[in-house]
Amino acid sequence: MGREATDTRSDPRYSLSRLVKELRNDNYEVKPLNLAVEGSVPEDCAALLIAGPTTPLTEVEIKALTTYFDDRNGGALILLDPQPVTRSESNLKGLLADYGVRVHVDAVGITNMQTPLGLLQTEEVPVPGEGLPDHAITSGLKGHTLVLQYACPVEVTGPGPGGMLVAERLLPAPASWGERDYQPRARRAAEYGPGQDVAPPIAVGAVVGPQMPPQAGPMPPIPAEELPGPRLVVIGSSLSFVNAVVEMQPANLYLLQNSINWMAGKMHMLGIPPKSMEVNLVPVSDSQIRASRYIFIGVVPACIIALGIGVWLVRRR
Repeated sequence: MGREATDTRSDPRYSLSRLVKELRNDNYEVKPLNLAVEGSVPEDCAALLIAGPTTPLTEVEIKALTTYFDDRNGGALILLDPQPVTRSESNLKGLLADYGVRVHVDAVGITNMQTPLGLLQTEEVPVPGEGLPDHAITSGLKGHTLVLQYACPVEVTGPGPGGMLVAERLLPAPASWGERDYQPRARRAAEYGPGQDVAPPIAVGAVVGPQMPPQAGPMPPIPAEELPGPRLVVIGSSLSFVNAVVEMQPANLYLLQNSINWMAGKMHMLGIPPKSMEVNLVPVSDSQIRASRYIFIGVVPACIIALGIGVWLVRRR
């Protein structure tokens, strides 16, 4: 992906259809939801996916989300993008602040990489697998490196409301910083400004979930999926999970699948999913079938016989 990220959103390669396909393969029913019209989240909703919002949510939509989170222990995977890239901004960062998560939508993650050709600056934020926290969402990803593109830093500011929730850093990126003076067409390389930019090491994701209550006596622990409370996964990029990116970075897709399964309580489906076999069928017309029959039954054997006769005649001389 180049610097002109906002120009690619109309391209099918930059949609989330690959994620939707994989979720349906996991027996999820994926439906669009307009909270401004519906007024509430459906009762049978296992998890919400809010990907790259570009306009502020109305009071009705915000109330529907808080009711779903707080009263119904709902789950949501929220993918936000930096405002300097999208040139737009939603008001979800205010809602997330109530759950102990601050998203720096005014900054873009920048990484300086040392290559054999010298120093390379990129808007890609690498997240080494060995540095991932021990969480259900990161199950099976320790041996992979996630690469996020055009990501904004995500900060954990508190434990969550009422002491019943815990917010944790997810996707640490030690080699990157959050550039607030991001210029998409700038010829000069960006430079980290202390006191102005988001200081390294940054994180580009956070997770909010129920906190295990203290156990009285020798009671068995409560299974994590049965703990009451909302489950939120916040990642500072939606462009990192479009079709064109997950084809090159499949670990990015695994992260989102794990997130949905965790929120839906399907703990047995966590980890790296098995690859499904894809069968490509080629339609063949009746005339093509007849032509193939003549070629393989008549023409090919005749050519082999003619070649054999030719070789026999040459050897007789």
